[in-house]
Amino acid sequence: MQPWHCVLLIVLTLSLFFYGVYYQEIKEESQAPLTLSYEDDFSEPDPEVPKGSEVPDKESALEKLAESNNWAEHRVLLVVENGTPNLTSLHSDALESPDFLLQLTALLSQNPTAKEMILSPFQSNAFKQNESQIIRALFSTRKSDRRRDGIYLVCRGHSIKSSRLLTNTVMQAYRLATLEESLERPLIFRFQKYRQKIGVLEQRKLELVEQIQQSASIAKGANIEEIALQSELIETSKELAMLNETLSRIDSIHKKDPSPLALLEVERIAKYQNLPELIAMTSQLRKILGNQDTDSFVRKEVSRNLDSTMSKIVREIAGAITQLKSETKEGLKRKEVLEERMIEMRASEDSYVKSSPKYSLLERLNEEIRSQKEIYQSNFSEWKRAKNTFRFEEIEILKQEK
Repeated sequence: MQPWHCVLLIVLTLSLFFYGVYYQEIKEESQAPLTLSYEDDFSEPDPEVPKGSEVPDKESALEKLAESNNWAEHRVLLVVENGTPNLTSLHSDALESPDFLLQLTALLSQNPTAKEMILSPFQSNAFKQNESQIIRALFSTRKSDRRRDGIYLVCRGHSIKSSRLLTNTVMQAYRLATLEESLERPLIFRFQKYRQKIGVLEQRKLELVEQIQQSASIAKGANIEEIALQSELIETSKELAMLNETLSRIDSIHKKDPSPLALLEVERIAKYQNLPELIAMTSQLRKILGNQDTDSFVRKEVSRNLDSTMSKIVREIAGAITQLKSETKEGLKRKEVLEERMIEMRASEDSYVKSSPKYSLLERLNEEIRSQKEIYQSNFSEWKRAKNTFRFEEIEILKQEK
């Protein structure tokens, strides 16, 4: 073999090698999903990189996620009828509240296919434990330059389909959230702060009322009304103690067994309204199903009735728990009213009670509670007006995916 033959053979071998490497890289790139372009930017930091390096942490990665231009965006105009910027800004507060994020996350969890379509492209190693943070980065609100009575809800996704799916899910969750909230459980975060502050003040008042009531014994010449109040207060306290014991048992059973049927161990629940009849009916239906000679058509009907009865039982159990909580709440209010009436009565007859520093503190607490409630109720009334007259207008494609 001539020397130039060897050189040519070496050149050909190297050319084939580099072509193979290049072809493999091209093949891998062509087969790789489009989501790699997103995940590469937000992958978990290399553990060997020192802390002082410029590798972004999860928080800065989420900021990059929110600002990325590599996806599709939809927007929908939220309009408040006869609204003002102040009213529309309340919707922005509600949509961006932590409580709404929890409700949206819960709704997505009930629809695993939609959840996977929306989240899977962004769930790299860095985000697997932060689904709610990813969701938070995927939607936001924006002021409308054209409408004083509206704001934009902007939703992002790795594709037009997933972006629109998120938009529809957010709208659905928001409608439900605004319907389900109440004065006691507001959606807007700063309203929750109001409620917490009022709750703290009311708890302090309750403790103070009990202290004053216990320290002021019934006078020897107590009138019939005071004796009647004291008797009713004792009875109310006993009922509250029993209710609290029942609720504690329910909580204990639920922690051990999350099935609603396990709560039938509690007598107050097992005897609630139609539950005894429904439980007896399920027993009879199960006996029929246990009979091997039962006709197939009959078995099918009995099985359907059994399922329906079990659903009714679960609803009745939920109703029983709701009633127990309602009775406890009403009992606490009643106890507070009785104690205050007792204190007022004794203060009018006993100068020592009225001159007590605790009595003065009670009056200041009452005034502060009234003031805070007025402020909160005024703000909530404005929010109620804003949420009762809003609507979503047509969804628009704001940006196509790249």
